[in-house]
Formats: sequence, C-alpha cells, structure tokens
Amino acid sequence: MHLLSVSQLNAFLRELLEADQLLSDIWVEGEISNFTQQRSGHCYFTLKEGEAQLNATLWRSYAARLPFLPRNGDAVLAHGRISFYEARGQLQLSVDSLQAAGVGTLQAQFELSLIHI
Repeated sequence: MHLLSVSQLNAFLRELLEADQLLSDIWVEGEISNFTQQRSGHCYFTLKEGEAQLNATLWRSYAARLPFLPRNGDAVLAHGRISFYEARGQLQLSVDSLQAAGVGTLQAQFELSLIHI
C-alpha cells in the first residue's frame, strides 16, 4: 500500500500526464461552451461532445494569434497538450491553436428546438 498526500498525488499525476507523448501533441474536436476571456487576455472554456466534456485554457499569447475568438456553440478543432492543474486537481487541454469546424451539434439542436416552440 502507498500513502500519498493530495499534493504528492497531484504532482505525480501532472508529471505522468505531461510526460505522455500522445497527450503532448493532440487535436481534439468539440463544441465550445462556457467561453470567457479574462481581462488578462487568457480564455477559458469547455469542449463538449455528447455527454463528455473537457476543460480548456487558451493563453493570451496564443489567443492574440488567432484570426477569430470562438463563441459558445462553435464546433472547433483544438490543438494543444493535456495538462494537470495541481492546485485544483483538474485535467485540462492547454490550447495553442483553434480551427473553426462550423456550428456544433448541441448548438444546432438548441436552435432547432427554438424553431419548434
């Protein structure tokens, strides 16, 4: 049996996830939700697909290079690396590039439901 503190476990998980070659250079397809841009310029959002979701961060330096900022409901291809924020024990995608992929499925379903009201 191994006894670890929360800090030790979170540090171990960060090192494990961030050392993985596949997770350090990955494209993820999803729909933008909960998009916010802080005054600092950093952007935070959730990528959703079906019932699954992944927290994502787009740092100011990368956001400034994008030809567009995503909006809630946008389908995107996000490139980056998986990181683990130790303080909150939170897995996230650290995004360095975004490509538009149209309107997301969840947004399209929502818009369709408005037509039928």
